[in-house]
Amino acid sequence: MDVNAILQERKRLRIQKEKIKECSLQRKFRQKEKYFNQELNEKLEKDILAEKKQSFYKQLFEQDNNQSQENQEIKPNQNQKQNSLDIKKNINKKKERKQMKKVFTQKNAKGQPILKNYLNLMIKKIEKEKATKN
Repeated sequence: MDVNAILQERKRLRIQKEKIKECSLQRKFRQKEKYFNQELNEKLEKDILAEKKQSFYKQLFEQDNNQSQENQEIKPNQNQKQNSLDIKKNINKKKERKQMKKVFTQKNAKGQPILKNYLNLMIKKIEKEKATKN
């Protein structure tokens, strides 16, 4: 065989190996970057969910006496039927709130809260209601 042909073949194989190594390094880098971005997105989603839970608890357990008094006041411009409907709505809201408090404060024998995932479902339900109102 020709010596030049052998040297050219070695050079071609060396260049090919270098390209394969370079491509594999690029692929590994892209995979690591993708994995890092996925973890970052998951952490952000968990933070958002935690904020939603916190705001939901604040709304649920907040006792605002001024607001309840304003809702119970009789407005002179409305007729009697409208007033009675408003009072019934307020009573129903209070009942629902009490029932929700009861559900979220229930604990099993070990003292752990019951229905952990129920809170997430209620948050989604409330968000859907807000979206339909808007």
